[in-house]
Amino acid sequence: MAKSKLFSRLNPTKLIAIFAWVLVGMSALTFAEMALYDPSSQQDSSSPQTENQNRRWYYSLAEDGIEDGNSLIITADNTEMRVKLCGINAPDLEEPLGIEAKEHLQILASQGRGRLIVISPSQPTPDQVAAVEVIVPLEQDNDEIHLNSRMLADGMARLKPEEIGSCAYKNQSTVAENLAKENETGLWAAPSVQ
Repeated sequence: MAKSKLFSRLNPTKLIAIFAWVLVGMSALTFAEMALYDPSSQQDSSSPQTENQNRRWYYSLAEDGIEDGNSLIITADNTEMRVKLCGINAPDLEEPLGIEAKEHLQILASQGRGRLIVISPSQPTPDQVAAVEVIVPLEQDNDEIHLNSRMLADGMARLKPEEIGSCAYKNQSTVAENLAKENETGLWAAPSVQ
């Protein structure tokens, strides 16, 4: 009986206020605190990497940092580095949907206000082009966009079979491409792909 009295006193307005209070507390997390997140807990169990082999590195997107649908220029400490999205291949700019893929990647990357999280076993360096996974942290709802799989799901890139096995989120990327194929999205809508 006491239980029903407690719940009867919580009207929807009070529940919304409690929920809002919890959300405000959650949104107080700073970007630096996100570094405490352990990406190995989300790693595919079938991935060949061992736990803790992949790390998260924090970067900014360089001005005009989108080269094409799978290449970005990132910066840290005034140093620019070129990276490619691991396991995917977007059309070159002169190919059909090449410009659209570049613009789509720009739209997705801009949602993080220039902030990027790079997932890689080692920190990218300026003297090599690293194949990495990139996450765009979103401010609302503590959400994020995994650029590699999102480009696949939106039909703006294809899996790169010779490379996907080395990516931490390979299963997520495979599912994303299959979704684009099923929905005949982007590259999969073009008659030349069929």
